[in-house]
Amino acid sequence: MNNYKSIKLFLGFIFCYYYISHFFDFQLVYGQFGILHKLQPLFISDAKFYSMYIVGLIISGIIFSILFIICKNILVVSVLLCANNILLFQANESFLNYGWTYLINYFLLLLGLYSRFKAAWVVTLFKIQIALIYFKASFHRINDPGWLNGDMLIFAAHSVYAKWPQVNWIEYEYLLKILSYLGWLLELFAPIGLFLRKFQTATITAILLIIFHIMLELLTNVGLWSYIMSTLLLVF
Repeated sequence: MNNYKSIKLFLGFIFCYYYISHFFDFQLVYGQFGILHKLQPLFISDAKFYSMYIVGLIISGIIFSILFIICKNILVVSVLLCANNILLFQANESFLNYGWTYLINYFLLLLGLYSRFKAAWVVTLFKIQIALIYFKASFHRINDPGWLNGDMLIFAAHSVYAKWPQVNWIEYEYLLKILSYLGWLLELFAPIGLFLRKFQTATITAILLIIFHIMLELLTNVGLWSYIMSTLLLVF
């Protein structure tokens, strides 16, 4: 697997950071002296958002993430980290939602299998799943007026996910339209381009996708999506 050590290292750091930041966010919102506790103490008490069980899962997630980084054979650690992700998601759905809980676990398990067996079929499954992600994302947008009209980045720049809401993005409307179409075309081409070896097409496609994710991250707040996908693309 190309860049296996880098992928393992980056994913480990991403998860370690996310668990740590989730711990502080959890305390700020759901904690004993958090925002929601002050607003609706009875609701928080009934929902049991603030519990030692969730705190324990976050702490164990941090430990598993560190072990994922430093251990050479990560098969057992990846299984434990996946189980921890699922348990924490079931306890508090703000953690790794939007389907990422199970999708990222798939990649963690594949990395664990590769660390143990170094098998080519693991790498193939890894690449196929990445291609399927882009295929599903681009195919879904065929019937989306926002993408068809090239307005999606403009919508995103003015949505709750906007990273720079103070900027008047209407002044850059045509530029954002062009970037929207280019991003969509790139995702449409990705499932094929990532497997073309001639003229280093796979490498160039992966680099363009990483640039696309960096631009997306600079423009909007999309959680772990850009960081994880940029890391996974190193396999090409």
